[in-house]
Formats: sequence, structure tokens, C-alpha cells
Amino acid sequence: MLHKGKNITPLRIVVNLSKVVLLILAIRYIYRQIFIKQDLDLLFDQLAAAVSEPHFYLLFIPVILLMPLNWLVETLKWQLLTGKFEKVIFYNCLKAVLTGLSLGIMTPARVGEFAGRIMYLEPENRIKGVMASFLGSISQLAATLSFGLISAWIILPHSFPDTEILSYLAAINLIVIPGVLFIYFFINKTNNATSESQGSFQKWMNASALYSRKERFRILLLSMIRYMIFTTQFVLLIVAFGGNVDFIYAFGHAAITFLGMTLIPTFALAEAGIRGSIAIEVFGLMEINPLGILSASVLLWTINLMIPTLLGIYFMLRFKLKKSE
Repeated sequence: MLHKGKNITPLRIVVNLSKVVLLILAIRYIYRQIFIKQDLDLLFDQLAAAVSEPHFYLLFIPVILLMPLNWLVETLKWQLLTGKFEKVIFYNCLKAVLTGLSLGIMTPARVGEFAGRIMYLEPENRIKGVMASFLGSISQLAATLSFGLISAWIILPHSFPDTEILSYLAAINLIVIPGVLFIYFFINKTNNATSESQGSFQKWMNASALYSRKERFRILLLSMIRYMIFTTQFVLLIVAFGGNVDFIYAFGHAAITFLGMTLIPTFALAEAGIRGSIAIEVFGLMEINPLGILSASVLLWTINLMIPTLLGIYFMLRFKLKKSE
């Protein structure tokens, strides 16, 4: 027991406490926005009216159908990443992605996602698998930051016209987006420059050198396609729950919401609450029913994460170690 306690550093305690505090603040914010600042009966009446409309199901069904497409694109990306050092059939890549998702949900900062994915690789390829997963995560981060920051730069100045927010956002865009893309496309170059000081860590990072710029572009393109899929799902749900908004404008607000989710530290099971509070604040600029925004946010989280997680748990329980282990 004492040995395990050594791993609990003050920084980790602060980070975990901050996540809990953020979750409490998010719940408090949602409570104030829905139960105190609004006429709750009116909100429920508006939500019930939206759900009873025929167009609700015309919008909801595509959201359901896009869920498997979302994870199939992620599976294709994982197959492309692992194909540089091991040939893995598509079905096993799918099992790896969903097993990683289920383990990620159960672990802080989703660190279990790496372990879940590399379980299906040969033991000698698992270090490369970690790097492949890391590279895929950076590509998804690059897509989220790019769409989110550009949307914030376009949309927020209209909501806060008397501030210097346009200048600040322009500066942030010029620094962050090229910086993230530079790290993504040239990670092995920057890493090699400090190889003498990195020691054994260099061997782990050198796996990134397996991927050419062209291959990294393909991976980034798949990440952008996946981003477009789940952002479209979110917008469809916002409209389904009564949001009378322009689709392109709503897409920008959804991008800002996902940007906020990326920047705020959280843990997987708290994502629904924190995402809901961010979405209420962002889409509140469009004067949409906050209960409808919260419903759309929680439902998207359930469809895209909870349902696939159940399948991932099934694959995890049926997983058997390779004979070489």
C-alpha cells in the first residue's frame, strides 16, 4: 500500500481536485441557467413541443446512423497508423479502437485508451503502437483546435463587439494553429534535434519517423472527416430539440463548444456535465432553449461514447493474450 502511495504526487492531487471542482461548477452553472434564470415549465413545454414534431425523428435518425460511421473512420485511421509496422485486419482494428474507448472511459485522462488499442498488437510492436496512438491523438487535436479557433475568431467578435477580442483571437490563431500543425508534421525532426538528452525516450519517439508527410496528411484528413461527423451530429440534435438556427452558424458554435471541452481538464464520466455547461454558454448566445442544448449535449455523449463503450467492454472481456505472452 505504501508503495502505491508514492505514485500520488502533489501535482496529480491538484489536477484531480481541479477536475472535481470543475464538474461541481459545471453542475451549479447548469442548475442556475435552467432552474433559476428560466421559466422551467416553459422550457419543458418548448422541449416537449420540439420532440413531438415529425422533423425531430428526421433529424434524430441521421444522428444514430452517423455514430457507426464516426467510429469506422477512427478505425480506418488506426489501421492506417498501425499498417506501417503490423498488418492488422479491419475487424481487429475496430475491436482495438472500441476496447481503447472503454478503458479510456474508466481511467483518468483516458490513459487507458492507449493500453486498450495496443492489446491487439504483437508484443514487439506495442511501443510503436503507443506512438501511433499518440500521433493519431495529435491529429484529432489539430482538427479540433483549428476548427474551434477559426470559428471563435469569426463568431465571438459579433457577440462582443466592444472588446478587442478579434485582435486577441487573431494572434492566438496565428500562433496556435501553425504551432500544432508544425509539431504534428515535424515531430520526429524536432525530436531528433534533442536526441542526446532524451536517452531511451528517443527510441519511443523515433516510431513517429515511420510516417511520411503524405501519410500524416491522410491521417489528419481522416481526423477532420471524423470531426465533421460528430459536429454535424451535435448541430442536428440542437435543431431537433428546437433550435431554430442557421446550420453553418450553429456549426461554428459547436466547434467553439468542442474547443472548450479540449481546453478544460476533465475525466470521461464527467464530460456530459461539463460539455453541457459549455454548450449552454456558447449556444446561449443564439438564445436557444438551454434545456434543449443540455439534452442535445447529453444525448450526443450517450450515443457516441456510452453505446460504443458497451461494445468495447464486450470485446475486452473476450480478449485473450497472444501465445507469445
